[in-house]
Amino acid sequence: MLLLPAVAVGAYLSWPDTPAETDASATAIAEVHRPKRPTIDDMFKMTDVELARFDIAEVNLVCAAGLPGAENLDVDRYLATLDRWAEHARHEIDRHRYQFLLNPAEFENSEAYFNLLLMTTALQQDCGVKYNPEAIRNVDWADPRDQFIHGIIDGHGGTCVSLPVV
Repeated sequence: MLLLPAVAVGAYLSWPDTPAETDASATAIAEVHRPKRPTIDDMFKMTDVELARFDIAEVNLVCAAGLPGAENLDVDRYLATLDRWAEHARHEIDRHRYQFLLNPAEFENSEAYFNLLLMTTALQQDCGVKYNPEAIRNVDWADPRDQFIHGIIDGHGGTCVSLPVV
């Protein structure tokens, strides 16, 4: 069994404060420093520190690729979908931030709580992220859609294993 290290969940919940931090040059710099996508064989040889350099969603998808039912998985397409979802969630959080500012007690006086609530709402209501109720009692361990995030992105639904990665 391959155990993957946890990475910072807050990456999708904290945004740059200035336009300069989001311009094309910053994106280009990030692309230059992004490590080459590993294969699953590469990941087995990595230390936790080396593996932690990779996006957890990318690692999840690389692990699913080639499994029965996921032979033709397009990692780049799924990552692009996750990026669109993250941008949508960011937009919704920013659009509704006034609610937190007007009444922080309604959100346990926690901006992090507010951000998670809005992110979850946007992902569920607008992007179709959902739990797969069939998997509660009848997990099909042979179906990678229940264990990996491509199942969520394709509308199959997720489980306690796959939803936290999204």
